[in-house]
Amino acid sequence: MELKTFVSAAIKVETLNPFSQCFILHTKFPESLPENLLLTEEESIRASRYIFEQHKNSFVYQHHLLRKYLSHWLNISPQDVHLTVNPFGKPELQNTPFYFNMSRSGKHLVFYFGPAEGGIDIETIRPSAPFLEIAKLHFHSNEQQFISSDLDFLLFGRVKKPY
Repeated sequence: MELKTFVSAAIKVETLNPFSQCFILHTKFPESLPENLLLTEEESIRASRYIFEQHKNSFVYQHHLLRKYLSHWLNISPQDVHLTVNPFGKPELQNTPFYFNMSRSGKHLVFYFGPAEGGIDIETIRPSAPFLEIAKLHFHSNEQQFISSDLDFLLFGRVKKPY
């Protein structure tokens, strides 16, 4: 099954069809949250458990968008979207002919939707500079040189190792 190229938040969700195509939506966390958030009481309770406001708001906005997208495609109200949680803690739809997955990191939110199971995970690239002092104490000199280039370090599994 072909996966559509990343779809930016500028694309109208109405034109996408998770019943027949796989796609990934990417958006960034907004400067301020919408006033009318589409959340269940359980989602609000989960959000209240976050210690850091940034993480709480990210969770709230991501679940708001998920509920908005799902309600559109299922042609039901956002409050009627009933999600369950699988054994790994991920939300899922029961008895629905399409699947979803989501991830967030920093200000980035991504969603996978499609007629086949799929997963998605993102990570914000953080500079390795704060870790170089630790590397100097514990890593071989070749490894120290290798991780000093952030991109090479992140691609470690896909490039020829330096030694």
